[in-house]
Amino acid sequence: MHGRLLLAFAKKLGYGNSTYVELRALLEGVKHCKKMNFSAVDIEMDSKVILAWLDKNRCGSWYLEDFWEELQLLLIAMDVRFMHIHREGNAAADWLARRGATDGDVEWQSMGEVAPLLRGLLRVDKWGLPSIRRKK
Repeated sequence: MHGRLLLAFAKKLGYGNSTYVELRALLEGVKHCKKMNFSAVDIEMDSKVILAWLDKNRCGSWYLEDFWEELQLLLIAMDVRFMHIHREGNAAADWLARRGATDGDVEWQSMGEVAPLLRGLLRVDKWGLPSIRRKK
């Protein structure tokens, strides 16, 4: 299914620091994968903190333990490969996070449904084009 949009979602996750948001987004994404019966998944993320926790199989923040334990239960029955991606390559996920924070919960299941800017970001990713971030 490489390069084909199967699901894009944005979710209002409430207030918290970046680690809270990254872990909650990962948990929601894995829940969607489980619901869609995906047994093998590659997950790219830019949070080195969460990736280190996954590598050590240990949550580093007591207040995130409940989410961590729920994630671990979901991952038991899945073959998941986690990879670090630099911030510039995570533009679509960042766009979805902002959308969830401002507009709340929304899902898209085809390229024709998504906003034009997100469609462009997904195409850049699909084609393997480099992403460049401009400092303000």
